[in-house]
Amino acid sequence: KAGLPQLLKTLHAEQKKTKVGIHAISPGMVITDLLMHATATEERDPKELKRRNRIFNILAEKPSTVASWLVPKVLSVSYDGNSGTYQK
Repeated sequence: KAGLPQLLKTLHAEQKKTKVGIHAISPGMVITDLLMHATATEERDPKELKRRNRIFNILAEKPSTVASWLVPKVLSVSYDGNSGTYQK
């Protein structure tokens, strides 16, 4: 789990003197077909599968929900020109 943050930290350090921005987006748990298929494949008991799906519905979001919130934020960033960070 620490691999991606460390990679971003290293890339950021290497690109410090350039205008290249290094960013990451981590929206949390998203319900995907892969996640649901893996769960269904592992669990054969219908009651247990229903329980797991209920947990996913509490902890995770649908891709459309994440995208409707995240995409406008990503598209609205602007470079401040001084600190090398994007903000909005």
